[in-house]
Amino acid sequence: MNLRRRTFIASAAASAASFRIGPIWAQTPKRSLSGIPVVAECETVFLGASAYALGAAFKNPAKTVVLEQSLMLVPEFSGALLPNVLTAAEGEIATLVRERIEKEGLSGNGRYHAPPVSDVMSALVMHRKANLFLNANVADIRRAGRGFAVEIIGPDGYSSIAAERVIDTMPTAWRDAGAKAVKEKFFAAPLVGKPKGDLGRFATDKREVVPGALPGENILKVRLAADTDWHNARLALYDAFEKMVAEDDTFSIGGEATALGHLYREARTQAAHLPGIVWHPGAQYPDLMNALTAGELCSKSK
Repeated sequence: MNLRRRTFIASAAASAASFRIGPIWAQTPKRSLSGIPVVAECETVFLGASAYALGAAFKNPAKTVVLEQSLMLVPEFSGALLPNVLTAAEGEIATLVRERIEKEGLSGNGRYHAPPVSDVMSALVMHRKANLFLNANVADIRRAGRGFAVEIIGPDGYSSIAAERVIDTMPTAWRDAGAKAVKEKFFAAPLVGKPKGDLGRFATDKREVVPGALPGENILKVRLAADTDWHNARLALYDAFEKMVAEDDTFSIGGEATALGHLYREARTQAAHLPGIVWHPGAQYPDLMNALTAGELCSKSK
């Protein structure tokens, strides 16, 4: 389990011409009727390497494939930086992740330091022999017999996966089909410096400063409209920071989140945005442990 993300990514790159990890991938793929290599056949394909998806994949790795368009795992937590509350673990998978977080010294103050959680999950991918495809962009999903053909554009070109079911866990769904379910977004940035007084005095209807897990760690969170894009999220972040610095100039920004956070109109969001395909956004969960446990329960492990 003592595996770093650089080793994880290097192993993936060495295993194939693309970033495919796990034992499921065909060494000599057969071809679909359209000539696309069918690189795997499985029970369930998850879109997005969310905590929900990985909870299911770690519980039942032999029958599950997770597709992620980036190189980051659980980006709704590790990339968005928040929510960072470390709640009690329920179930096998959440317990494994929490133990690893604590072992690596990433927890404190009832919270966890979010970015390295992607590394924690990378180690578990290898340990649990989960099947993961990184840098995988879904080009098409179509019915094929009783299941689906999921066509992917990856570093090695076109490929396809045959699956009995598809569960989309991306924040706004494939092709933004779930964008209207988002109530608001947020953008976060770690702060460097020691505040003068209580953090609550920085809170407005648009911003707050959230304590982190590590000594001196604080995170600026800026609330955004549901349709805010990346460019305007950054503008809003720095505008909020400038107003905060006018009150306390001991702070500086130590970086930025690599993903926007999402809040939804319903407490639990699930929809079929395409016939037979369930959209269950991983970002809807209030904490990492809850998301992992829900994913484990979702698994069709016998």
